[in-house]
Parts: sequence; C-alpha cells; structure tokens
Amino acid sequence: MGRPHRLPSGHLSRPLAKAHIQTEPATLMTRRAAWLHDNGQPAGEASNVAKYAAAEAAQGALDAARSTQPRRAGPAVDSRYDE
Repeated sequence: MGRPHRLPSGHLSRPLAKAHIQTEPATLMTRRAAWLHDNGQPAGEASNVAKYAAAEAAQGALDAARSTQPRRAGPAVDSRYDE
C-alpha cells in the first residue's frame, strides 16, 4: 500500500512484442496490395486481406496495451465507440 505498482518485465514486454509481431504481416499485406494496384493488377482481394489483418493487429495491440495497465477499482473501460 502506498508503493508504486511494479510488474515483472515479462508482463510488459511479451504482450507488446506480440502486438508488434502481429503488425508486420499486416504491413506486408498492405504493401503487396498497393504494389498490385500500382501495377494495374487486381488488388481487391489483397486489399481486403490487408484490411482484415490490420484490424486484427490493432485489436491485439489494444489488448496488449490494456494488459500492461494495473487493475483499478471502478467502472470498466469499454473500447466500443458509442455515439
């Protein structure tokens, strides 16, 4: 009580490293889709795959960031956007 909350370094680095690793395939797929488009080839499927991979990587990064935060009492934070 009254001391800073300390986490083992693996608790921080492992989820964040995993999130970084998940963004690499999304980046490569996006570049492939752009290359196909720039060279006049059909890029619709590649674009959709890249978009899906990027969304999955973003959700993984959000989950990783949340997992590094200490638990607090009070209402939970919801990541959904509500108007």
